[in-house]
Amino acid sequence: LGLLWWLTRRTLAPLEALTRAMRDYGAGRPARLQPCGRDEVAQAVASFHEMTEQLERGRERMLYVTRLESWQGLA
Repeated sequence: LGLLWWLTRRTLAPLEALTRAMRDYGAGRPARLQPCGRDEVAQAVASFHEMTEQLERGRERMLYVTRLESWQGLA
């Protein structure tokens, strides 16, 4: 029974951490996880990082374009 509990916790802990990170990011708080292993959960963590980086790059581009347009409006 102890072994089953340990295996369950070992499997679910990374999923719980990913879920928390996703909630934090959705609430506007930065979230980083350290992927470990090569299983599906590690792949999901890597995909989460890639998605957040793409969102941040898109946000930065949008801010840049907004600033550029406002500067052009002043000229």
